[in-house]
Amino acid sequence: MGNQTFFGPGSDFTIDTTKSFTVVTRFITDDGTETGALSEITRFYVQDGVSYEMPYATWSGIEDMNSLTESQCSAAKTEFGDEDDHKAKGGLEQLSLAMKRGMVLTMSLWTDSAAYCLWLDSDYPVTADVSDPGVARGTCATTTGVPDDVISEQPDATVVFSNIRFGDIGTTVDGISTSSSSTTSATATSSSVTSTSTTTTSPSTATTSSDASTTTSASTTSTITSPSTSTSSEANEADDETTSASEVDAEADSAAEDDTDSTTSTTTAPATTTSTPSTSTSSCNRRH
Repeated sequence: MGNQTFFGPGSDFTIDTTKSFTVVTRFITDDGTETGALSEITRFYVQDGVSYEMPYATWSGIEDMNSLTESQCSAAKTEFGDEDDHKAKGGLEQLSLAMKRGMVLTMSLWTDSAAYCLWLDSDYPVTADVSDPGVARGTCATTTGVPDDVISEQPDATVVFSNIRFGDIGTTVDGISTSSSSTTSATATSSSVTSTSTTTTSPSTATTSSDASTTTSASTTSTITSPSTSTSSEANEADDETTSASEVDAEADSAAEDDTDSTTSTTTAPATTTSTPSTSTSSCNRRH
């Protein structure tokens, strides 16, 4: 999206992926009800007790956008010169229907035999001009990410995904500070929107380098039962953007009885998973 300072390893980034952080993702419907159609997906991150909304894109064609909507998806495809396969496959309407049928959240550490994850944290396509919109995705060299190299060089790569929750907006961020680094968010008038939050504690050294949401450092996650509901596209979830990417504050209403907490750990090899942030040995910086 053009922002090269928001997400990556080290204190130079707004979200330091070498430390634990939380991601809160909200699924908002067009009519503020649980039966409405999915119309927007927003996200914000929380780290060290401070929340950070998803930053706006910087490319001229999409610079006023920081959430997923039909118009944003199409505008991004146009800006990057891609086929609008999102629209061709039914867009958010089809995603909304899929969410109503039920989804399963899965997480893993993996390698990419087709494109070596260069689409995530390097320049991709590798033959394109890096100054073109959407080509530069991170600082990993285009020669990195070969599965055999990743596995041999980082056999014990680990990451911890914990405190996974889903429920109405404002109910999945218990215990997370609501102090915010941003003033741009409005309180939703409905608290029956589905949201998910996930805390990533050990941004490990996997694949080639680098939220979260998702290769090396951290990963953002989206679990859902039904598309959320909210009458505001920037419904408050707790004013914290710890690792959900993308976007807004807190509306602590109902401590929903259907909220669930769980912890998931994934490893690539016989590695020990811990709850303390691990140190990444990769010099690649993953960017948002």
